Amino acid sequence: MDNNKEIQELREKIKQLEKDQEQSQIDKYAYLVGKCFHRATTSWEKVTAINRVDPNEFQGDEINFDCISIYYDECEGKYSNDCIISSNSWGDIYDYDIERQEISPEKFSDIFENAVKFIRSKI
Repeated sequence: MDNNKEIQELREKIKQLEKDQEQSQIDKYAYLVGKCFHRATTSWEKVTAINRVDPNEFQGDEINFDCISIYYDECEGKYSNDCIISSNSWGDIYDYDIERQEISPEKFSDIFENAVKFIRSKI
């Protein structure tokens, strides 16, 4: 019977260590909250929370986050006439892409304002 109790205690300790490790990875990228990204021609995102980090020894960390996303073509319809603003979206980014895809909060605000104007022009 004692062995079962010890095994259970060790399992609980392992579970807690795994949970602590996950939180440590999330804390490592907490600085991304509030950062803005332009990740595709018509895709803009502002990070609102870090959900998880999936380490990958070959590609680096993949950070999964909640965000405000904007799907908008700033090139006046060259790529699309659609416009979508979502305050409840998610995205992911590899750590090596952070600097390359980051934009200023001012740029994100400009895109947001332009997207809102576009939507209003359709009403």
